[in-house]
Amino acid sequence: KRMKNLLLIMGAIIHPGPIKSKARPASFSVFWCITPWIMVIFDRFIGEKHSADAYAERGIILDTGLVIVFTGDGKGKTSAAIGMAVRASGHKMYVSVVQFIKSPAAGGEARAAERLSPEIDFISLGKGFVTGAPGSSTRTGHQQAAKEALKLAKQRMLAGSWDLLILDEVNNAVHLGLLDLADVMELVKNKPAKLYLVLTGRDA
Repeated sequence: KRMKNLLLIMGAIIHPGPIKSKARPASFSVFWCITPWIMVIFDRFIGEKHSADAYAERGIILDTGLVIVFTGDGKGKTSAAIGMAVRASGHKMYVSVVQFIKSPAAGGEARAAERLSPEIDFISLGKGFVTGAPGSSTRTGHQQAAKEALKLAKQRMLAGSWDLLILDEVNNAVHLGLLDLADVMELVKNKPAKLYLVLTGRDA
């Protein structure tokens, strides 16, 4: 657009006013004869380069994975994450889902994920509903399970084999004292640039 405006300004400078005689200046005629060709050349080479640069910049954004948190009261957090997993698998992306509290037989999402293998890898390392007072043997068992899940999540994150990593109910694990917030934040900060990381659970 700047180049085209410049060409129009140049035309006005070469011939600023109406022509009183029928004969037009040679410079005017030559300029307006070559102007269409200059515009074509501009659009063909310079314009396409700028468009390519714009798409390249968008590509940088699209190639950068996001950190997404599904939290709040009520249902739908895990469902939203699984929806992302299904859509990603449809685009031939590989997804790893690690559940922190739910046991392997807790929900139908694990059984559904089996039908989308190998694009979706689903593992539940929780022990179910968290019971027991802090410091009790029961609570200690939940803590050990959550730490094993976080360890596995770090391995999956750094393996480079996954495009989307979902940490289901990791927020709950932190809120219940099964995991240290600092350990989870360290995982988030070390996320590879292209990996999409999803954290779900209440009390984020």
